[in-house]
Amino acid sequence: MAVSNNFKSGNISFSGYHAETNGLPSTAVCNNTLLPLLPDHIQSPATVRHLINIISSIIDNVNYGQPVVITADQPVFAIAKQLQWKYPDLYGEDKMIIMMGGLHIEMAIENMIGKWLSGSGWTELFFKTEIASSGRSETLLKSSHVKRTRYAHEVSIAALYILRNNAYRDNQKTAVESLETWVARRCKESAQFLFWQTTIILEGILLNFVRSIRTSDFCLFVQMLEELCPWLFALDLIHYSRWLPVFIKGLKELPVRHPQVYEAFQKGHFTSRKTNADFSAISDDQLHEQNNKLIKGCSGAINNLHNNDELLKIENVCLVDISPEASDGTKYFGVFYILQQLFFPPESSDTALVLILKKFFQT
Repeated sequence: MAVSNNFKSGNISFSGYHAETNGLPSTAVCNNTLLPLLPDHIQSPATVRHLINIISSIIDNVNYGQPVVITADQPVFAIAKQLQWKYPDLYGEDKMIIMMGGLHIEMAIENMIGKWLSGSGWTELFFKTEIASSGRSETLLKSSHVKRTRYAHEVSIAALYILRNNAYRDNQKTAVESLETWVARRCKESAQFLFWQTTIILEGILLNFVRSIRTSDFCLFVQMLEELCPWLFALDLIHYSRWLPVFIKGLKELPVRHPQVYEAFQKGHFTSRKTNADFSAISDDQLHEQNNKLIKGCSGAINNLHNNDELLKIENVCLVDISPEASDGTKYFGVFYILQQLFFPPESSDTALVLILKKFFQT
């Protein structure tokens, strides 16, 4: 599908491009709210079991017979799965589905890529080209700012991809071979080439995983999780390397255990949507984090967790309409390089990054 003529040449962002070219039908805007706040630690198995009971009870009252689907970050996912295995008659895998949150998986991927790039000079490139300050460059190795780190990897993979293909075209002047053959040969000949080619692969996994969520593409979502698993083991992310295969196994078993849920996921209902804009679906845990931000803005909910009267006031104010900022806009806000203006200086810095990286594919 051709990109809209409204785009200016060279000013198409990752999100804007896919918003215009996405051919998948959009899911409807969903309703969302928060359960009453609990002062207990979520890492407690008793708390997780209590929450599962509450959620199951709500589902039975609202839509009896619907399978329960719960999304959690990795530590809570691990506890919930162990409860499923310990109490199969109550919480068995044939009775409910436990999902691992997409936002936290994205953060794990960013941390994984950060471990791979640590000490490579990647952060110095962003500092020397004035794309980011010294302190901000170091944060790009972690997921402390998810959106900024993602954008840095968008710039990085674009620069590496352009330079790799330019080096390939220069090679074609002396010998004719396919791109795949040339890349495989260069990876064997040069450890430096192999390193940056691997960086392209890892950053591609990150961006395709984000794309699977934004477009609500369940098949791509599962495919990216499967491609991610070996790298989690290789780069020693212990907890995700242990529990992500468990999550993938559950997703693979959905057509047998829960065909109704599998059909809904195929239609894109494993994500949530706050607006009708293209390429704007988000994972349930990200939606929950956004709701948490609204709650924390209401008199500071964290400081009042042990005060039942204050909690009641917060819930009365915030839970009536947890997402008032949702709109009916159909154009994605990132069609142009708004993110670049927010997080980094003008695109001349990106060009400088390309020039510095150029030597990696010419030696």
